[in-house]
Order: sequence, then C-alpha cells, then structure tokens
Amino acid sequence: MLSQLVIRELCITSTPIAFIHEFVRRTRAAGAVTKFVLTACAATWEEVDKLGEVLVRMRSTRRLLAVLLLITDNLDQVQQSDRPLWTRMNLSRCSVLETLNLTIYNKDPAYILPLLAAYLAAVMSAPSSLRMLNIFLVALPQSYDPPFAPAYMRAFWDERDEMVVKHCPRRMTVNLDLVPMPASSAQTTEAEREVFKTFITKHCLPRSVKQGRLRVLEDSETTGT
Repeated sequence: MLSQLVIRELCITSTPIAFIHEFVRRTRAAGAVTKFVLTACAATWEEVDKLGEVLVRMRSTRRLLAVLLLITDNLDQVQQSDRPLWTRMNLSRCSVLETLNLTIYNKDPAYILPLLAAYLAAVMSAPSSLRMLNIFLVALPQSYDPPFAPAYMRAFWDERDEMVVKHCPRRMTVNLDLVPMPASSAQTTEAEREVFKTFITKHCLPRSVKQGRLRVLEDSETTGT
C-alpha cells in the first residue's frame, strides 16, 4: 500500500536515522518528494552514510530544509568533518535540488563556528541545480576565539574563505541568517550581533562577502519555507 502513495512534502523530526532510512528504502513514494524537512541527529559516520542513501532515493527533492545535529565527543572531530560530510551525504547526487536550508541550533558555543565551517563546505559538493544555500544561526558563540592558537585560527578561516570563493558558483547565493532567539532563551543584544557580523564579514570570510558569494542577514530576511 505504501508503494502506491505519492508524497510531495515530507517532514520528519525526532526520528532515528535508521527508521528514516528503512522507511525510504521500503516505499517508492519518497521518490516524488519535492520538499523534505528533516531534523536528524547523526552521532556516527554510519548514520551520515544512511542519510546519504536517503537523499539519493529522494531524487525529486527540490527543497531540503534540514537541522543536522552532528554529535561528536570532541571539537577536533567537528573541525575535520566538513570535507567528508557532504561527500558521504551524497549532496552532489541531488541533481534537481534548488534550495538547501541548514540550521545551527547548538547550545555549546564552542561548536557553533566549527559547525558553520562544516556547513559552508556544502558548496564543494553542491549539485549544478543548487541556487540557494541558507544557513540559519539561532545562537551566537560567546567567544570568537576557538581553543587553538590565533595563527591556526586565521589559517583555518582563510582556507574556508578561499573555499567559498573558489567553489561557490556565480549562480548560487550563500546566506548566513542570524535568527532571533526564542523569547524563552537568552537573548543576544543588537551590539553583540553587530560584533559577530563584523567578525564574519571582516575577519572570517571577507573575500566571500566582498565578491558577493556570501551575505549576512538578520531577522529571517531570507525565507526558510
């Protein structure tokens, strides 16, 4: 019966990746999905591989809205996760994908910037159809100095800046959207947000911003639907 269904929009939250993988594997209905909203927690590379198989089967998806929570035991693993992440997610095989929305909702400030770097690496595996990469940043890091030497930090972000400039096609726009925190959460002040915007545009990704490859937005100026 499931194989006779036609699903155009699919929203999956708080569901084990193994279950998502099995559902998509067992039904042809997922092959017609054009909008896929996913909140998934990938604790292992095996689960990342399963998500990659899910995306390949959902070949008609034009809009992928995802909150990917990468759970690791240490910051170094997050720092090294950007390159293999999108290759193993099979992003390049999503041949009709036009919009990719990624949300960083992490309460540990130490992980926010490494996750941002990992999400930016999606440009390296983006299919030719992709026109918009939106990264929604719900919380700001409390410190802009990761736990390594400043020289390493500069080299790290110089490399990411070069990556975006080199691999982001002219037809594609990367938006970093600073989303207001929920009322029940600790709010960042306007001054703090401006400091962070300056940090990104002047110190982390200046060339990407100057060449128009990346925009820093506020208050959901870009659509997440």
